[in-house]
Amino acid sequence: MNSLFLNCLILSISLALFTRGFLLMRLEIDRKTPSCQSDFPSIEDDISSCQNSHFKFKKLVVMIIDALRYDFASFDEDRAMQMIFHNKMPIFNDLMKKEGCENARLWRFWADAPTTTMQRIKGLTTGSLPTFIDLSKNFASSEITEDNILDQFIASGKNITFMGDDTWMNLFPGRFNKAFPYPSFDVKDLHLVDNGVIKHLLPELGNNDWQLLIAHFLGVDHCGHRYGPFHPEMPLKLQQMNGIVQGVAESIDNETLLLVMGDHGMTHTGDHGGETFNEVNAALFAYNRANKFHRCKSDESKDPLVNQVDIVPTISFLLGTAIPFANLGVAISDMMPEQSGYNEQEHDSIKHLMTSDVLFSNAKQVYTYINSYQDISKSLPAATYQNLTKVYKELEKLFKEQNENSDTLQQQLVEFIKSARQMCREVWAKFDIFSMIIGLTLSVILIAISLHSIDPIFGLVYQMVFKTLLVLMGVSIFISIIIKSNLFLAFSLLFSGVMFVSTCVIGLKYVWEAIGRMKILDEIFPTILLIMYSVSFTTNSFILNEDITTLYLVLSLIICITASVFYGKSSSSNSNIAENSNNSHSANESNSEINKFPPKLVHRRRQAKNHSQDKSAHEKTPLLRQNHILLLLISLAALLSSRLALYFRYCRAEQFWCFNDESTEDNQSSTGYNIPRVLLSCFSLIASVWILLWHLRKGGNLKNTAAMNGFVCRKNFPMATGFVILSWILLLVPPKGLAVLPSWCVTYSPRIVYLLLAIFFIFHWVNPVYTTILYPDGFGNYVESHIKTTITQIYNELKSKLNKNNKESVDNSAPVVFGLYTVITASTVSVLLCLIILFSMLLGPEKATSLSLWLICSVCALEMNSISMQQRGSSYVPWSSVILWGMISSFWWFATGHQASISSIQWDAAFVGFQGSHATNIIPGLLVLLNTFCMQILSTVSLPLLMLWPQTKSRWYFNNEEQNEEEFTSELFFYKDQERFFNVFKDLLSKYFGFYIAKIVGCMVCTCLHRRHLMVWWIFAPRYMFEGVSLIIVMLSSIFTYAHMHNTGNKLAKWFRSVEETLE
Repeated sequence: MNSLFLNCLILSISLALFTRGFLLMRLEIDRKTPSCQSDFPSIEDDISSCQNSHFKFKKLVVMIIDALRYDFASFDEDRAMQMIFHNKMPIFNDLMKKEGCENARLWRFWADAPTTTMQRIKGLTTGSLPTFIDLSKNFASSEITEDNILDQFIASGKNITFMGDDTWMNLFPGRFNKAFPYPSFDVKDLHLVDNGVIKHLLPELGNNDWQLLIAHFLGVDHCGHRYGPFHPEMPLKLQQMNGIVQGVAESIDNETLLLVMGDHGMTHTGDHGGETFNEVNAALFAYNRANKFHRCKSDESKDPLVNQVDIVPTISFLLGTAIPFANLGVAISDMMPEQSGYNEQEHDSIKHLMTSDVLFSNAKQVYTYINSYQDISKSLPAATYQNLTKVYKELEKLFKEQNENSDTLQQQLVEFIKSARQMCREVWAKFDIFSMIIGLTLSVILIAISLHSIDPIFGLVYQMVFKTLLVLMGVSIFISIIIKSNLFLAFSLLFSGVMFVSTCVIGLKYVWEAIGRMKILDEIFPTILLIMYSVSFTTNSFILNEDITTLYLVLSLIICITASVFYGKSSSSNSNIAENSNNSHSANESNSEINKFPPKLVHRRRQAKNHSQDKSAHEKTPLLRQNHILLLLISLAALLSSRLALYFRYCRAEQFWCFNDESTEDNQSSTGYNIPRVLLSCFSLIASVWILLWHLRKGGNLKNTAAMNGFVCRKNFPMATGFVILSWILLLVPPKGLAVLPSWCVTYSPRIVYLLLAIFFIFHWVNPVYTTILYPDGFGNYVESHIKTTITQIYNELKSKLNKNNKESVDNSAPVVFGLYTVITASTVSVLLCLIILFSMLLGPEKATSLSLWLICSVCALEMNSISMQQRGSSYVPWSSVILWGMISSFWWFATGHQASISSIQWDAAFVGFQGSHATNIIPGLLVLLNTFCMQILSTVSLPLLMLWPQTKSRWYFNNEEQNEEEFTSELFFYKDQERFFNVFKDLLSKYFGFYIAKIVGCMVCTCLHRRHLMVWWIFAPRYMFEGVSLIIVMLSSIFTYAHMHNTGNKLAKWFRSVEETLE
């Protein structure tokens, strides 16, 4: 247990160090721009300050239509390919045609990744660039304390009215004069938030108690999450938004500016979070009645593009407020209103002059910010910062000497702001290479520890190489901290590196000897596949197609292990080398260990049959009991189940070839679910639960009708399955039908499932021993109680006298125990069954079938491992079987609808059993976490079966039953030799950790190498983050599994003591 905790601790430190070096957060400066100072010194007669500027608007209406992609808002009658969502919001085109581009404009509104709502709101209000690590705050949206446009409005004495997404209430508490928030996290609800906004929007427009009105609609975004953009619900929702925009445009006065914008777009599956084109390509529409925008130019682009942060300084100038201190946006000059009261020549002059004033004030604010940032953090590159400072001083001089060349000045001011923004973007992606290398080194050391489980010679190399390196590095870092000398640290690390290389050269001889003893099919080839998998993370194309890659590796490993068994029995294996120290001890004490069991105790799988019938029934071995034929059928079943599971994967936005927007429309219900898949999920869940319960019954583990643990297991699981299916059926009911039903009908079925599974787990932890004892009554009959009727006693006595001279009569004086030989397997299988029901419900009605296919493939892998271990004659699980087990887990992570991208997170899981807003973020976070990493949990919890399945002859329904009783006691390691059992289990965990550490090392290396890659935040960083969290889940699950095994052992020892007391 100590070694397990030590490995987990080192892994955690490794992940923390690497993550600290890779995902650095931006420093937030607690400083605000003074409320509206004189920003335009060049034209003091016309504009003395932003407070009394005569070209600003008095009111602003901001309509945020969440996930309003640009092609949702644009209008084109000549589209070559008409999609279902095209031209459903013609109001923008109608206003531009009717009133011209001087009053109505449409832009591409480019978002910065990550494209999650909280980060986009932060960018739209502060003008800053949220970093990737801020994504972790999307669940718990913390208050924005950085200077922002809302606080500047309040400082200017303006009132703000808000309605819609309640995320704003968490980000800006206490800022709103009026607020009408609605719960936003339930993506299944398309209408609650929108209907609430519609209810208050038009009435509030008629009031005079606000200067800024924010209306945040969520229906389009939720429609995308639930159905995707190609579902018939999408055009209905867009048409609804079209009507709302039209009503607002007709209601505003001449002194009000209307902005309609999307905070991000969506992929072809309706998700968002990354930086693909469709995710960052949002829309911005601006409309005013009297204060006309700059005249359109004939050569102006048809689809002009602006950055989302550009809207912040633009609003500040148009509404007469100060620009937020951390803004990095550029004011949109085309949105600056035209000036009246001038002739054409004067108009052009004043227009250029005022645009230059706006841009210079913008540049002055940006320079002030980067100057303050450099003073505090000292992290900006000196050369770039000094160059920008020089450019700003020159621009300041040119601005004071403005002349007719104002167009050139404006371009230079825009370039200065964009250069400053790019510098900050690069700095906030700055990496701490030292921390990354230390974290990577610790992970490599743990791989060396795992190699010790494959061959003991690797342990010697570990002692020579990695411990030397670890000690040298530790001493170097400690001394450098004490004397505060980076130079000493550099030389020490260099010396450590030289020593590391030297010891590696020495250790190569021993490694080569170890490789020479390794079998090609059992150790070398699976290791090569694992290395290939780890190395594949260095290419973005393999990460994008990782689901196909892992399937290929699973199929290759299945074929490899099958070929290894068919190749014939090997003379020795490396697992035998590790076991040699234990074999002699076990052989010498095997007979004595049996004496530890209570005397006269017989353990059976089921009721005894006539001995002569058993003997005749097994004179011939059926075809299915021949290992090679059985192995071939098992391998085919594993290959088939793996291929079928690919059907349930989730296609990334980049995998356009595996997406067909019309392929499922005929099979979809009105709620968007694929009906055949739902029916298949119901059948597969019932089949999985029945098979696992049948396995427990067949092993005799559920015969005891009086034990509460067995009773709960028999009753709770079928009931929980029924309620899961009921909850799925309710999901198929159209929204109008659900509106008739009470709200508890939807939430109570999953909650009952949670309750039933929680009750089972409590009783299981108290008593994980599923056995049944039948006591003899002295007349050859076994009963569960010693209380018998008089008639039964007389009958049995007569029967005993008639058979007293029968030599074949059996001495039935010993109690019979059912379920003892599979007691540990039954404990693991029952927990596995509980998790399968839970995860099936969280995955939803369309993906639960994949878990049944995983169960089939896992059983096949267990059988293949059993046959392989029988050939080896070892109780240690081979390396190839562990790699296959881990690879199955990796592939089924994709087969359950997950991908290494933010947009693939299944947020629906947060509302399984809940509706509306959660009182705390713990529950939805936990549900989404369980949904996302269900395969890692299942594989780790069921990991002990790899060593229990072959040892306890769990393939008894295929094997010959004529085996002595001692062969059926091998699962009782807990009672016979706990030290040996836990040695085998620790060896198994070490190999299993080695598989996942190899994956995380591959992710670390690729992330470190590609830290400046164009797609680092799109592909490589999410892959590392998902793998890192996955490893943490595996560590926690391993600790739980170890504790579960230990608890089962303690309760089993207690059970034996109680039996001994009873027999005495």
